[in-house]
Amino acid sequence: MWVHVEAAELELLAEPGRRPTLPFVDSSREIFRHLPFPFEGGRFPSDLGAVVQRTVLSGEQPAREVVHAPDGSWLVGDGVNDPNVPGASTVTHLVHAYDAHRWNTTIAELAGMPPGRIATRPGPGAPWTIALLEGWDD
Repeated sequence: MWVHVEAAELELLAEPGRRPTLPFVDSSREIFRHLPFPFEGGRFPSDLGAVVQRTVLSGEQPAREVVHAPDGSWLVGDGVNDPNVPGASTVTHLVHAYDAHRWNTTIAELAGMPPGRIATRPGPGAPWTIALLEGWDD
């Protein structure tokens, strides 16, 4: 289960030796934690940031959880490993979570998921199930 991360705590999720700022800078492109929702054209903006588990970014595990938190932030996890362990997650552009590996391309379908929801699936190829996000303190 994901824990709510305050902006000041995001430093712990940054690449080693890097200190993020708001908006974050990744590969000389800005990353924004919050952007107006719903998104234009029903697509994730290219500059939208998310906290993403490194196992998903590396392709070691597929994405099995996508959270649109009540505050408008996004999180992507593998649904297997603890995303809260130091170094397990990073801040990056959300599009990297589904552009890097073919088994995560369906994350793009979740761009219209309202805040306060979590999408889960058992694995690649399975449909996403969207539910209310419970136990999340905004």
